[in-house]
Amino acid sequence: MPAAYERSLRFLAANDLVFDLDCEYPNMAAAGALAARHPDLRIVLQHIGFPRRRDADYFAAWRTALTELGKHPNVFCKISGLAMTDPLFSRESLRPWAEHCLESFGPRRCVIGSNWPVDRLYSSYDSIMDCYRDYVSTLSEDEQRAVLSGNALDLYRIAP
Repeated sequence: MPAAYERSLRFLAANDLVFDLDCEYPNMAAAGALAARHPDLRIVLQHIGFPRRRDADYFAAWRTALTELGKHPNVFCKISGLAMTDPLFSRESLRPWAEHCLESFGPRRCVIGSNWPVDRLYSSYDSIMDCYRDYVSTLSEDEQRAVLSGNALDLYRIAP
């Protein structure tokens, strides 16, 4: 990586700022290496890695890459933008993607995001948020609260 980029990442970490990362699955190994080089930097994978396709081969490759990225304790996963990545979605078509994020990162390192207004092109706010609430419904109440709001408040240092 260029020296200026690495300095920027060190600056973010030193100032307790978050690095929101737009990273597709082919680049998740490099993202993991970045996380290892900067263990004090909080990194948030945006839109679950912005999947581009919805076939079994793509899902398998994404799943493997996400599992590896989830091993880095300073990386978080924002479960958002799923309607944007699957405009013809159903609650069940998105479920394996969201559930694997929860499995790979755990409920303490996942956050829900609405991706509004972009997802408005594909669904209503209530519809997509109902899906997200359904995906976390098997978690404990504390874990649900963490994923749906608490983790984001802590991660982005937002006072409730």
